[in-house]
Amino acid sequence: MESRVDDGSCPPLLAAALNAGWPVAVAAAVRQERLLVPVVKAPEGSLPEDEADPCGTGDAMASVTFIAADGRRALLAFSSLSALQAWDPQARPLPQPGRDIAGSAVTGGLDALIIDIASEHRVALQAGELLLASGLDG
Repeated sequence: MESRVDDGSCPPLLAAALNAGWPVAVAAAVRQERLLVPVVKAPEGSLPEDEADPCGTGDAMASVTFIAADGRRALLAFSSLSALQAWDPQARPLPQPGRDIAGSAVTGGLDALIIDIASEHRVALQAGELLLASGLDG
């Protein structure tokens, strides 16, 4: 990743891959670029008591796991601040290297990483694509 100021826009390499709509190209771009993890206010009682409010602010925050009707689980991430806000204007962005987010999905036993779930160019990286994005493919 080259050093640049992160203004919340979609990194160019990732934008090109998303516009092409090829999951393997998106996986390769995710491996090199940053994504935004959505952090949202957790519903009361949804976190273990010792994790619910570590800062003592009265607000418990959590990342989001999407669960499909068939039980498959996916981590959500976004290419840009505008894509995140289109999904949930109240969500806070947590910038992270894409390969780390994909790696968390793999090591967490999740089935996919969904990028830009609320947009027309949403992509779900699964199986080999998820491994490629994470850098855990060898």
